[in-house]
Amino acid sequence: MSARVDAKAARLLALAHAIQEGYFNPDDVNMSEVAANLGVSRGTIMRDLRLVESLMSESKRLQAILRNNPVGTTRRRNT
Repeated sequence: MSARVDAKAARLLALAHAIQEGYFNPDDVNMSEVAANLGVSRGTIMRDLRLVESLMSESKRLQAILRNNPVGTTRRRNT
């Protein structure tokens, strides 16, 4: 991946984690402050948060599938 894509992915993960852990509530936080702390524009944070909310929703759906459909384990061979 490119450095730009890596930075965005890391930012999205950090935002999702911060929301999940209760570090901030996207409805109450000052977006300009978050943007300044992360070195991006307020618009970028707004777009990122919309994407994070969508990803978190889809992640919950997929986690439920995995939780309700356990899979077996296997040993991987190192080749």
